[in-house]
Amino acid sequence: MSSPSWVGPSASTPELRPDASGPWVTRRDLRVGGVLVGCLAFAGVLVGFVWLAVAPRAHGFAYLNHTVLPLENESFVASDGRFLLLTAGVGLVAGLLSWLDRASRGPAVAAALGAGGLLGAVLTEVVARFTGGGKTTGAYGDTLKLPVTVHAPGLLLAEPVSALFVYGVFVLFAKRDDLARPVEPGPQAALVPASPLP
Repeated sequence: MSSPSWVGPSASTPELRPDASGPWVTRRDLRVGGVLVGCLAFAGVLVGFVWLAVAPRAHGFAYLNHTVLPLENESFVASDGRFLLLTAGVGLVAGLLSWLDRASRGPAVAAALGAGGLLGAVLTEVVARFTGGGKTTGAYGDTLKLPVTVHAPGLLLAEPVSALFVYGVFVLFAKRDDLARPVEPGPQAALVPASPLP
């Protein structure tokens, strides 16, 4: 009996999917996650300068015991609101772009979105605070221009939460458990037995 011939996969060949017994996180996933964290950190620095340019500057006057009394609170709210919009926007875009990279979908990218988003938000606040000038101390009665800073610390979570929310929504509605990650088939995986000759 002659051995069956082999041909490439036909149109009816089922699509190859990752082996469920394989590792959840590959080296490529870790590399992509590291790059993602770096990109979000760099974006945080750039957004810091943008926030500094658009945030209203608050003023106050120096009081006793190095206390500064703000002349108005509306500037604090407006500044925090702009920080929220900018960082949440970065998180939404990061979550969407991360999902579009099918080859890297998985827990490593989700962890990178959380860590990178938080790092980016912190860098945004740090860059604006230390490059925008302003003082928090002065002689009694002096009018001070206050530094740009986040007054509600919880806003630092806006970027990672928005990124993970977008990514999580796509994961939730994914049709396949492997998140449709592509597979690079090996030589044997691409071979299927041909139909026997009549």
